[in-house]
Amino acid sequence: RVTVPLLWREGAFGFNYSLIERRADGVNTGSSFWGVADTGSPFLLVGRCLRRDCPEYCSQWGCFAGNGVPFGLKDTVEVYVSGEARVEWRRGVDLAFLGANAAPEGAAPEGAALAAPDLGFGV
Repeated sequence: RVTVPLLWREGAFGFNYSLIERRADGVNTGSSFWGVADTGSPFLLVGRCLRRDCPEYCSQWGCFAGNGVPFGLKDTVEVYVSGEARVEWRRGVDLAFLGANAAPEGAAPEGAALAAPDLGFGV
């Protein structure tokens, strides 16, 4: 069981997480994001800003600036209440939930980062 702290933000429950992209040149880059907890979706979708207010939006929510590696899935169109979005499926990042903890015994202590290596995600 994993416990990830949720915060109420702009009308939805959200959580803070980081993606660390492992690049071929050995330099790892990381970015922090706010995700919306969507219990009806099994996906982790990461924003890539295409808006006019990108600097403001990205500073508040986080935007993926990396490339990732193609996941092997065709691009899809995902439909949400807010509209449709074209999604490119990628892998090649590690996911970390800051402030998360896991149970039972042997789990990370509270406040530690809980990591998932080589995660598949949509951009």
